[in-house]
Amino acid sequence: MNSYPGCPTIPWRRARNVLPPSVTGVEWKNLVLGMGPPSPNDRRRVDFGGGKVDRGQFFYFYLPSMSRVEIIVLPTGTERTEENMCKGLRTYSYKFLTAESESATHFFWLHIRNYLVGDQEAAAKLRAALEQTFREDLEIEVAMQRSQDETGIRQLIALDLDRAPVMAVRMLQRMIEAENPSLTA
Repeated sequence: MNSYPGCPTIPWRRARNVLPPSVTGVEWKNLVLGMGPPSPNDRRRVDFGGGKVDRGQFFYFYLPSMSRVEIIVLPTGTERTEENMCKGLRTYSYKFLTAESESATHFFWLHIRNYLVGDQEAAAKLRAALEQTFREDLEIEVAMQRSQDETGIRQLIALDLDRAPVMAVRMLQRMIEAENPSLTA
């Protein structure tokens, strides 16, 4: 995991141009969960002077195998310009998946932030928290995979929280069917 000084840490308008033109995606936004007190984590990272903040969360999925989450935290009422957003908390989290087989996938991740840059203790704590979350999720995912293998049933989860991943799976299924029409016959 690396943190890069400066903001924007990855100018996305340029970064997305490196994707092959055949890659398409979906954007699912939850724009502003706003005008509330900063979370305890936010207060540890930036002094918002006791004021309220707006929190923007943006979710992107780029077929076939990349996702990005961007989180921005600003003092409430701040104009949402690129310059102002870089003065608040800004986090980019990327996930890259590469299938190995029908039931195994390689998972790569990258987490970039514009706060506490150069603070090795903060970097270690953040990395530990992210890895702990991954281990907890992995335990559940392995159990689900085992159950699906045993029963032969593949089930998409129907929780609102999982709406974006379910949409992505359906988009991938449509891409596979378009490449192999015999699979739908």
